Amino acid sequence: MPRKVYALLVVVGIVVALAPLAVLYLLPTITPQKGDGRRFYEENIIGVRFYPEDYFVRVSEREFVVTKPLSWAEHTFLTWNGYGDFKFTFPAYEPSESVFMTYLQYGFNCSAVREFYKRWLTDLYYEFYDFLLEDDCYRLRKFTFDLESRSWYASLTLLGYFKRLYMEKLREPYYVWILVRFDPDAMRVKIYNAVNQEELDELRSDVKKAVREHPRVAVAIITHYPIWYGFFEEARRNGTYIVALYARDAKDVDWSVCQRIMSEIFSAIHGKLKDIQFFYAVWVLLDRGRIVAVYSDSCSGVRGVDAPCIEVPELFDPTSFR
Repeated sequence: MPRKVYALLVVVGIVVALAPLAVLYLLPTITPQKGDGRRFYEENIIGVRFYPEDYFVRVSEREFVVTKPLSWAEHTFLTWNGYGDFKFTFPAYEPSESVFMTYLQYGFNCSAVREFYKRWLTDLYYEFYDFLLEDDCYRLRKFTFDLESRSWYASLTLLGYFKRLYMEKLREPYYVWILVRFDPDAMRVKIYNAVNQEELDELRSDVKKAVREHPRVAVAIITHYPIWYGFFEEARRNGTYIVALYARDAKDVDWSVCQRIMSEIFSAIHGKLKDIQFFYAVWVLLDRGRIVAVYSDSCSGVRGVDAPCIEVPELFDPTSFR
């Protein structure tokens, strides 16, 4: 066989072998983005158009009201098109749009997607997405096509968009906190720069009010967006009022200042929480102002609370996505 022909066959073989990986990374660049991208994904994949303004109202520079819970398909397509952030909702430690892109590229062929991931991903990274491929990719289909199952939890993806809008005009120093309250008819979101003493006082007052006005309250304090879907849905079923506090974005603020701010906010929830420590998240269940239980990724830092601490390193249960 002539050398040129042999070389050509080698090149073709390499291209064919790498084609799935290349498509995975090139698909976002060859399909239209933003408005055109939304039209492409929605009209060609699911057959429905989603309009962000149908789901929320911006009340002020720092306040947003989500007027109806998102379905999982709405959650996914709005996030894809820049109106959300999978970090707030996606059931994996390293959320990535690529898992959906791969699913689309292989024409919703679950076996092909599974083989692709086994071939190209490390075992550890594959484990992050393995549950999505179970039952013939049932959960991938759910995230892509489910227009019936609605959840306020799915609406949390919009926090990523709200935060970006807020931070467009934000100047250093800052320590951004997001307060989310789940009323029966709306998800109410307010964003604060806790370095600003006036906004910190406002945040503390808003937290105290939310805890005081409801007999049974679950407060989630989250620093690294772990998945807490199961805890959330169980609390909703039990009639528990849910408050979520997200704290992560800080710039030009000393560590000691951040710790003081966290302590003040914890105290607003309950005085005995002033000195608790945790790595990623803590959930506090209160009944008429009394701490009933604390759920944490590490109970070693939960001291002086006079309530049981239940160590739950991972509150995501794949079977809950049914």
